[in-house]
Amino acid sequence: MKEYSMKNYDYSALSKDELVIKVNQLESEIDHNNSLLCKVREHKHNYSEDFGLVVSAPIQALLKELLVNPSVFSEDEKRQILDFFRISMLHCGIYECLGWPIDIQLKRVKESIVPQIHNNVDLYTSVIRKTVEFCNHSLVSILRMAIGESEALCSNLINIEHFDYGPTTTFSLCTVIKEYFDHSNLKMGSLGEIPIHVDYFFGNYNDVKVSMDQKGFCKYFLENMIKNLKDHAFKEIDALLYSQKEYEDNDSWWTKLVLRLLPRLLPHRLAKRIDIMLRPVSPSTQILEKTVRIRIKPDKNDLHKVNLIIENNGKPFIGDTEKVFENGFGEGSGIGLYSAKQFLKEFGATIEMFTDNSNEYKVGFIINLPIL
Repeated sequence: MKEYSMKNYDYSALSKDELVIKVNQLESEIDHNNSLLCKVREHKHNYSEDFGLVVSAPIQALLKELLVNPSVFSEDEKRQILDFFRISMLHCGIYECLGWPIDIQLKRVKESIVPQIHNNVDLYTSVIRKTVEFCNHSLVSILRMAIGESEALCSNLINIEHFDYGPTTTFSLCTVIKEYFDHSNLKMGSLGEIPIHVDYFFGNYNDVKVSMDQKGFCKYFLENMIKNLKDHAFKEIDALLYSQKEYEDNDSWWTKLVLRLLPRLLPHRLAKRIDIMLRPVSPSTQILEKTVRIRIKPDKNDLHKVNLIIENNGKPFIGDTEKVFENGFGEGSGIGLYSAKQFLKEFGATIEMFTDNSNEYKVGFIINLPIL
């Protein structure tokens, strides 16, 4: 990475015309660096989910297993888990850091994070081969998923500054949408998160095909849609579900008394069920299921285009529906919807946001895209 600096340069020796040329050159170099920084920032955002899946989630799961079930690990594995956890926390900070100069960001990602991911994968593979019983029954699936995603993540990080939206390919729109939402729900389940229920209404367009980069469509568009749902739309429902789980996990005084007096006559599971039935209604019992509805409708003005509508029953949206697609706008990173729009624009598609607080599906997106 070339570094640009105005230090140690004798500008007094330049003529007026030479100085103007030099200033223009420096401005061009600054614009280039700023553009590169924006690309890297967008790229990091789009692969942050994979980074968490490959780096953060598995090593945290291994550490928890080590704390409650240390006998299943060798001394070398114990040391590695502790060391890799410390390193992974450091690398999470490096990966998210946006304040460093772009050349330092790229160097640390390529020379520090990528080799460590390979080391992590070696540890995950070693643990999977063990014929032991883990306390966390999801541990093996978490590690396998991390291994499966690691190669693609490392490849993307190595080429992090060469950001493009991929080549044009032909694929079935509905099939890819279904497969990706299913895959995303599988990842949520492996991380202990509550999946999203999806209703599909494709009608006569069930086999419709589009021409754009399939991987890019999943990564830059669908994944950013799902991130928006998880991080914003369903935040309040997740909080209520967590509150409800805590409510149901706690035994009431009635259950504790019955189990103390009649431990053999009334098993805990039955007492628990009766307890929840007899309790006063909790404020959080009326909880909506996290639901997304995906529809395809014809474009009334163009037979070669359709409207893909993705809407949800999450919290209402308050704000400017046009600004949500601007880089840096919003309560999150402000990159997801911007990146989704840029990808669609590359392949001749558009995206708009709409709100309808009187409807069950309060917030949605209309994606107008060409079909084959």
